[in-house]
Amino acid sequence: MRREREPGTAPLRRDARRNRELLLTAAREVFAEQGVQAPLDEIARRAGVGNATLYRHFPTRRDLIEVVFAEPLRRIQQVGDEALGMNDGGAALAWCMEQLCELLAADRGIGELLLAPLPDTQLLQDPRRQSIEVVSKLVERGQAQGSLRADLDAADVFITLRAMFSAVMMTQDISPRAWRRQCALFLEAFRPDPLRELPIPPLTRQQLARVLHLSQDPSPPAK
Repeated sequence: MRREREPGTAPLRRDARRNRELLLTAAREVFAEQGVQAPLDEIARRAGVGNATLYRHFPTRRDLIEVVFAEPLRRIQQVGDEALGMNDGGAALAWCMEQLCELLAADRGIGELLLAPLPDTQLLQDPRRQSIEVVSKLVERGQAQGSLRADLDAADVFITLRAMFSAVMMTQDISPRAWRRQCALFLEAFRPDPLRELPIPPLTRQQLARVLHLSQDPSPPAK
């Protein structure tokens, strides 16, 4: 039988909403500083609540990640859409990488969402696949226009982004803008240079899926 609401329970509901917002604020801060594998105890401590309250609102780390990063993932999708709207494929790819590095520099958790091993959730799987599709289109456009080297592959770009993520993390506390130098050097390597062929083929899409820990092989198929 359904119980009627007890008198005086409304303040508890307000407290619950307040605790949820405190937890989300703390999680954004901790994930940005320490990454998505940061201790959940630290999130509860910063929120000023007990661990039981955290798990009541977010039973698993995955649940918390999906709520915290819903908006940043929309921003990443927006970056991809804006890049696809640019005419010059090479310039669009460079802009896209710079924007993503800016996001990585501002929030370590975002970098791990895109590039590091994470819990298998649809929220994370879809943006990664969409990112591969966007980068593939930009590479193909730039190659057709002659602004990107003919042997460049989307897999090369994602491996480079992972290297950039490492560069951002290594220099963040010493020189927060140092990553821009490495980014510029990588982008120079993407320019057409027929005198210098790359020594081995790029990763296949299956190999890239394993690197990015995608549960299924993303489209399009390997060249």
